Amino acid sequence: MIGQIRGMSRIQILSPEIANLIAAGEVVERPASVVKELVENALDAEAHDILVELEEGGKGRIVVRDDGVGMTREEVLLSLERHATSKVRYREDLERIATFGFRGEALPSIAVAGHFSLTSRARHGADAAVRVSISPPGTPTVVTEVGAPAGTCVEVRQLFADLPARRKFLKATRTELAHIHETLTRLALGAPERRFRLVHGGRTLMACHATTGLSERIAELFGATQRDQLLPLETEGPVRLRGYCGHPSLARSSGQHGYLFVNGRAVRDRLLQHAINEGYRTYLPRGAQPFVILFLALAADEVDVNVHPTKSEVRFLHAGAIHDLVRTAIQKALGTGNTLRHAITPEPRDFSLSREIPLAQESQGGGDPLGGPLALRESVVLPLPVSDAGWQQHLLPAMGPDDAPHPAGLRPIGQLAATYLLCATEEGGLLVIDQHAADERIGFETLKAAYAVQNIATQYLLDPVIVDLSPLDVAAIVEHQEILARVGVQVEPFGEGSVVVKALPALLAQADGRRLLSAIAAQLREWGRSNAVEGEVDHLFATMACHRQIRAGEHLRPAQIAGLVGQLTRGVSKDRCPHGRPTWTYFSPDVIKGWFHRPT
Repeated sequence: MIGQIRGMSRIQILSPEIANLIAAGEVVERPASVVKELVENALDAEAHDILVELEEGGKGRIVVRDDGVGMTREEVLLSLERHATSKVRYREDLERIATFGFRGEALPSIAVAGHFSLTSRARHGADAAVRVSISPPGTPTVVTEVGAPAGTCVEVRQLFADLPARRKFLKATRTELAHIHETLTRLALGAPERRFRLVHGGRTLMACHATTGLSERIAELFGATQRDQLLPLETEGPVRLRGYCGHPSLARSSGQHGYLFVNGRAVRDRLLQHAINEGYRTYLPRGAQPFVILFLALAADEVDVNVHPTKSEVRFLHAGAIHDLVRTAIQKALGTGNTLRHAITPEPRDFSLSREIPLAQESQGGGDPLGGPLALRESVVLPLPVSDAGWQQHLLPAMGPDDAPHPAGLRPIGQLAATYLLCATEEGGLLVIDQHAADERIGFETLKAAYAVQNIATQYLLDPVIVDLSPLDVAAIVEHQEILARVGVQVEPFGEGSVVVKALPALLAQADGRRLLSAIAAQLREWGRSNAVEGEVDHLFATMACHRQIRAGEHLRPAQIAGLVGQLTRGVSKDRCPHGRPTWTYFSPDVIKGWFHRPT
């Protein structure tokens, strides 16, 4: 009989060896998984100094040393038993987990994945260290006493050497090393008060000293220049948020640039990432990934970390509220923390933008006001191609001091190619403004502000729209009917797999109701919140703002230029158009001096 041997049941209990290998496959995916689990154990053990040594990207050898509390002989032997842990004792402990580890699976899984040894000495009361070796995997454990400092050292050699089916899936040394570096970066960000070192083949790749705060750790890991392009995030309340969101110029078109932490644990959470993307929606072009370092702290019983064996996923009790908190905090930081006023007349603050970035930088030099070649009254002369015989037609005469007011210490001095506005700063810097992009952002913010202070007008549809959805989507829509009505969307269930749309916000009365409801349903089901209506409104306002009167190639009068520059200096940040393009570029006095090899 297929699937059955005579006299033997088709269902059997797995042997301990096979069961351990299956469990190990859930925890140990690649060398970075080993590093993550061992470093998290070191952090739980109150280690202050953590050293990771590697060979062949971790495929040949992984060593993690720490100066934590260490273990006694009995504890060392128990630590290698599956489901043995010092972090959970009672059922209630699972509802308030405050440690990195708690499953009791990491060390047993690592011990069967390669040639393994563990040496540990208790910080107090131990004269000698205990070493256990399991080499090769599956052989009897050898226990000896050795001399070693207090703390723990775990060594794993030839990862998956006895599991060729797993080892063949490992990538090149450079790739595996990059994963380990990224893993240790996340762990080091979450514990700036600890010391971390990463050594590969005898060469130090990372050296983080114990610091007093997150700012210093960011500078160690990413450099002071990138650190200085971050805007602080800080909220107080039952859920505390802190961290930094990057200037839009730090965004990349691919890759993961978000570092997210929940109660100190590094996570990869789709809800938080979606909230971040929503916060950046009108500051970045589609597909760009922002740079964010974000820490959430909340009651342990309001977040479930027992979701996945790697503990990298979490589930929030109040997911929608968390989503709104993150999105709003980022929008506020981007809207107020990088205004043109701050760029040109900087105020004392902890995080000023680096002069090396190409927009909204702070001046780094002094000099006489309006000094240098840009102070010419009659015209502005810039190096343009010699072959363009008509280049002078692209410049308007500079304005005199009485032609228009000088907003925020800026002096408009001309227009280049009927597209770019040139302004001198009091420090002798040069601000170049894209007139159309700037006008777009001004118009967009004006429309949004007017929309925010008015009650959302609802328009009933002459022909209600029936939208076919999955049962889960219908359930999500019906559950949030009252919330949707507040933003002008009135729907009712229409059978088991449909809803009928009876009204939409007046601004979106001509929108595609089916597409809008499908987007709302997907977001409600996934996040418990929907910003689809807000997204449609933003798209509409961006389109309307794009068709305002100031276009590229249009000559502006001095009063128009002064008015446009003045509006850029007021209200929320306008350094990006609603589609994510920069609205200005700033050249500090030092940069301009460098063009002419003058001393700074």
